[in-house]
Amino acid sequence: VYFSAAHAKKPAGIEQLPPSGQTITDITAQLGFDTEKLNNYELGFKSSWGGGFGDLILNGALFFEAFSDKQVSVQRADDSGNLNRFTTNAGSVEVIGTEFDFVWQPPLEGLTFAGGYTWLPKAKYEELLDSNDSAFQITGAGNCVIEIIDTEPRCLISSAGKRLEMA
Repeated sequence: VYFSAAHAKKPAGIEQLPPSGQTITDITAQLGFDTEKLNNYELGFKSSWGGGFGDLILNGALFFEAFSDKQVSVQRADDSGNLNRFTTNAGSVEVIGTEFDFVWQPPLEGLTFAGGYTWLPKAKYEELLDSNDSAFQITGAGNCVIEIIDTEPRCLISSAGKRLEMA
């Protein structure tokens, strides 16, 4: 049986180099993103048994992950109307899950069974606001609060409560 706790960081950055005529200060304000932070806690077990029915290795764990300023990809249209991928920060994300895996070698030479399963009952954005004008993003979010930025209307879309991608 084991317990682990960890804290991790993914560094801040800038999405791309500034176009001609813009300073790094200009582009940092527009395309910069903050450091992602993660606190991870895990309680689990590792076991192995041998006997008349072969050898069995069985492992399992319960885990909780709390992200702040999680770095996520969003799509935004540029001045020409082309969609581009940008990195932004979600306010917070929580993931709760469990995982199990096994390896069983029955007493028949050369035969092995292995498998694993992960269950994520909670893997949702607690906060994620994005100012966007991409019809694809707005339709996917299903909500839009109009805001005016530099005299241009944009949608402030919220993905709070939505499931994490690929979770």
